[in-house]
Amino acid sequence: MIRSHQLSKVFIALALGFTLAPAAIAARPFEVRDSIQIADFIEAPVFSPNGRHFVTVTQRGVLPQGVTESTLWLFETAATRRTVADDSPIVPIQLASISGALNTGSGILGSKGLMMNIRWTPDSAGVLFLARNGQDNRQLFRVSLDDPKAVSLSALTQDVVDFAIAGRRIVYLAAPDASNPTAPPAPDIVVGTGMTLAQLYYPNRQSRNHPTPFEVWSIEGAAAAPVAASRDAPLRMIGSYSVGAMVGSPDGARMVVIAHADEVPASWGRYATSGEPDTRAFLAHPASENPQNDFGRALQYQVIDLGKGERHPLLDAPLSDWQRGGKDALQAAWSTNGRYVAVSGTYLPLEPRTGKDSLTPCGAAVVDTRTGKVQCVVEKPKANATPVQELSWQRSDHLKVHFGNATSQDYEQRGGRWQLTARAAGTAPSSPPLVLSIRQALNDPPTLFAKDSISGKERRIFDPNPQLADIAMGTVTEISWTDTHGRKINGGLVKPADFVAGKRYPLVIQTHNFRPRKFFRTGISDTASAGRALAARGMLVLQVDEPGDPFMFKPEEATENGTKVYLAIIDKLASEGLVDPARIGITGYSRTAFYVSKAITDAPDRFAAAVVANGSVGSLIDYYGAIMGDVDEDKWTGFYAGAQPYGEGLDKWIANSPAFRTDRIRAPVLIAAANPGELLGVWGLYAPLHQQGKPVELQYIRSGQHNLVKPLQILAHQELIVDWFEFWLNGRKDPSAAKLDQYRRWEEFREAKKTAAGTQP
Repeated sequence: MIRSHQLSKVFIALALGFTLAPAAIAARPFEVRDSIQIADFIEAPVFSPNGRHFVTVTQRGVLPQGVTESTLWLFETAATRRTVADDSPIVPIQLASISGALNTGSGILGSKGLMMNIRWTPDSAGVLFLARNGQDNRQLFRVSLDDPKAVSLSALTQDVVDFAIAGRRIVYLAAPDASNPTAPPAPDIVVGTGMTLAQLYYPNRQSRNHPTPFEVWSIEGAAAAPVAASRDAPLRMIGSYSVGAMVGSPDGARMVVIAHADEVPASWGRYATSGEPDTRAFLAHPASENPQNDFGRALQYQVIDLGKGERHPLLDAPLSDWQRGGKDALQAAWSTNGRYVAVSGTYLPLEPRTGKDSLTPCGAAVVDTRTGKVQCVVEKPKANATPVQELSWQRSDHLKVHFGNATSQDYEQRGGRWQLTARAAGTAPSSPPLVLSIRQALNDPPTLFAKDSISGKERRIFDPNPQLADIAMGTVTEISWTDTHGRKINGGLVKPADFVAGKRYPLVIQTHNFRPRKFFRTGISDTASAGRALAARGMLVLQVDEPGDPFMFKPEEATENGTKVYLAIIDKLASEGLVDPARIGITGYSRTAFYVSKAITDAPDRFAAAVVANGSVGSLIDYYGAIMGDVDEDKWTGFYAGAQPYGEGLDKWIANSPAFRTDRIRAPVLIAAANPGELLGVWGLYAPLHQQGKPVELQYIRSGQHNLVKPLQILAHQELIVDWFEFWLNGRKDPSAAKLDQYRRWEEFREAKKTAAGTQP
């Protein structure tokens, strides 16, 4: 087992969950680097099968090294119970650590972080996980409790997207090499007709947005080998990086996965009449029409026979909930005898002979693998029905369905049918000795709590951010206001640590949603936001939760969901004496880059400075890039101007799009782009402002991504945002000698702005 000397890298203060700052040392202001180095839990705690240990994962940025670091922490259950009982210190063990300066993707099987998919081995002797150890490919690792050294089980040239334990073997799905070190050089001349800008800009880019062939590999002992298909070639499936479920049968002979159907039957078009908008979009385009888009093929549950190297549909129907905002947690669960499989979020197969098709989404269904018979046990007649969260078998004839509202239902097989049954007395599963929970709030960083199931006593057992005890972070409070349509808008208002009532502060509005149950660091993203670091410079910061319908994808969207919402809260806070209406800043990225571009164009006198990053600014290149890469041209036409930019439609573009009206903009604008594609998107705002001699600064990060994740890129981006608003709203400069050129440029901007204002009628 782990020896005491292996604790040398773990600080006692970290384990205690707090640090006592010396009374003589005042808390210092919060900075951008503090935000980057805050650790968050990226995996929920997982108990070992024997219950003696549990693990969890934290992730943080590390400066000045400029890497992201994921750490797997090990706790002993008995020791944790003693800690809860007598308040004694507990020292978590650093079981494994992975680091790298890498971009990350999204989606369930996308590369969300550096370490993911934490699972114990069946004998509780070790932990399996996926990790990106300094390179883009995810590898499968195993770490033993006897020798805590992570050992790679897969090849460095494979990108492992998912894995599962099947009996005595581990099965994983290998995607194409994400690092692509041997990519052929881009051809000098291509026929680009019909290709998207992304394809032309990045000819060798491995996209995670379309169906991709995954190979099925198996590990028995220490050797990994492909599962052979009938023709001696590796077994492949058409997988999706966006969604997945993978579980092995009890005997290890079969595996259930989510895969794209090899062919979409024409009859599946009947599901599109079921009232499910997502399904209509999903089935609307055959794969041959748009092979780059994930909507091009239907997803379904499939069964892989590992011995024969074959796969076939578990049921001949597509998924129903795979893209509905997390309605049902897509998953499969084998019964203990391996005969039945319960699945969530699917449709039922069509019945052409009887004509009694069920087009209602099924929250949970049971499939008999011997007979092929399928029964829906949880129907979903309404899209907002309580989602299925988990499926578990109590025994081979007893299925438990867990719902998102913490309730559950039990089903037993009677007379060949699965029927809802009352839970029998005395059969309720016993509670684990410890109940673990990760808690956070707007002003409380994430921490791990443990509650003893017997005594009911609870205690914080792990705070991964003891350094914050010495930092003045200010406070965030939820606020609400009403827009011109009477809609209630919510947001979070960040105040400086030394806030003084009655003083009017500059205000920075940060856009693109608000999460009231998460600790507030910067904003909804690390792009175009600097949250608490801005507040530490004597500003109020407001994170806005913009409304959606009925204006989404309409020409009025940016005005009604953006500009008017922002102006309403400015007026409210000004009337309450909190903000100086002459010192208002605003930031936007992605979709709200267009909102902010509209706001500073339509209400030029209301904003003193702005930041626009990684998003649409309403230029024609934005529009053409969208319609050439998306299956729905109409929605983007509606979003930008409500008409195509030809003939009379061009008049609507000139009247509606900020890219045609940059002469109205008076606010100094900081424009940021995190890669060549993002630069092309914002160029339609930067170039005309620069041409007109208006104060506009451009920050270009060549190797970033839409939501920045590399610590050094975040540091440079957010420090520039802080400097920008400090200069234009507070009239202050950072005294660093390294920023002399920056402020020389901005002083020239300011003089030019004064001159331009003096010449206006």
